[in-house]
Amino acid sequence: MLIEWKGSPHFTPLVRPHRNLPEPPLIVLHTMAGSLAGTLAHFQSPHSLVSSHYGVGRKGEIHQYVDEKDGAWTNGRVNKPSADQIIQRGGNPNRYTITIEFEGKDRGGAIDEPQYQAGLWLIKQIAARWKIPLTRDYIIGHYEIDSVNKPSCPGPFFPWSRLMKDLESTLPMVSICHQGTPIAMGYLDSGTTYGPIRKIAEALGYTVKWDELSKKVDLSK
Repeated sequence: MLIEWKGSPHFTPLVRPHRNLPEPPLIVLHTMAGSLAGTLAHFQSPHSLVSSHYGVGRKGEIHQYVDEKDGAWTNGRVNKPSADQIIQRGGNPNRYTITIEFEGKDRGGAIDEPQYQAGLWLIKQIAARWKIPLTRDYIIGHYEIDSVNKPSCPGPFFPWSRLMKDLESTLPMVSICHQGTPIAMGYLDSGTTYGPIRKIAEALGYTVKWDELSKKVDLSK
């Protein structure tokens, strides 16, 4: 796959190489408001103040507008979020997300096969670079950040089930147990088992709370 650097002036330089975070960034999926060409023009306009890290066209083209180590201006405001990782971390999600825009708003988020394969490849590449778990806890839609103004982004026909099945099938799944009782499903990557923190902690009787000051998950009983 070929990634074409296009560049946008709209980004926030962040202290990295590891985003200066105690945990990996999230990957957020969006649908473009217009065409791939129109989105490029919008992101490069000095007046738009909007950008994303990547755009994926219907023919499988991949454009990059912002370096992954910087924050793109794409997620807007947080408004009644539903994603656990957004709720726990708080703050401005542009600082801890890598964003991908798919061409296809006029079709409710449905995407063509070349576009799907390009997006699948891109997500795998990003996840490998940043050690992002290939689960719905870490790969989310814009609607999970702003359920009020973006209730369907990336769209009702976006292939979430197929995408997550294809992503998760690349890694061996494991059962996470407590005293021999399965409490969650995770996956094995490079000898390390990953699983949903909130689900596991709550199954063990803990209350899960995000501490914004320390940037850590606080577990209490």
